[in-house]
Amino acid sequence: MHLPRFPQLPNRCFNLGVTACLALLLAFAHGTHAAADETAAEPTEPKAQATEPNSQPEKSVGGISPNKQFAFLETYNSDDSRNLDLIEQKTGKILARVSDEEKGWHVLWSPDSRRFALMTRLGHPIQVLDVYVRHGDDFRRIKLPVMEAKIPSKITRGKPHPHVANLNWTGGERWNKDGSLVVTIETMFDGAGESVEATRTVVLAIDRSPKARIVKSTIKYKREEE
Repeated sequence: MHLPRFPQLPNRCFNLGVTACLALLLAFAHGTHAAADETAAEPTEPKAQATEPNSQPEKSVGGISPNKQFAFLETYNSDDSRNLDLIEQKTGKILARVSDEEKGWHVLWSPDSRRFALMTRLGHPIQVLDVYVRHGDDFRRIKLPVMEAKIPSKITRGKPHPHVANLNWTGGERWNKDGSLVVTIETMFDGAGESVEATRTVVLAIDRSPKARIVKSTIKYKREEE
């Protein structure tokens, strides 16, 4: 039988007979291997995995009302979506979700902070207008009439203009003292060596009615060589 070689044998082996000594050595060898196996099988602590902190949406506040009571909170979410909310400045309470798309925007508040005109840009050639009026603690969007600035054929003289620079680009210009809103609508085509443009100016009466109405409208045309 081949016995494992040990750096040191138990001292009492030399005082025993051959059979007893062999039994003692086998027991000693078994205990040594078992201890080694136990040590090898001992589990190790798993290493902690580094975790990235939760990404928080980027937020910014702008478009503050003249009385400093209201503002707009713009939130950029991790999925590249964007929310625009009207909030109460002091508490941060959301009063209205005014947009949930990626758009450029700017706002025109009335001097008394009870109305605002919100302009949002849809791509390159189009800007739209929404008007909100305060009712109690809330702001409600009112219905606007269709407002267009069309360019008649007598201005284009039948010539094609392949590029649309503006298409019914609508913006709030100013609030009048009587609470009405001055709005401009612009359409411009260019190309073929010239540009043609129509600019319509509208005065909207805005009161407690859920609909605004046109009380005045004028339009001007312009043609320029490029």
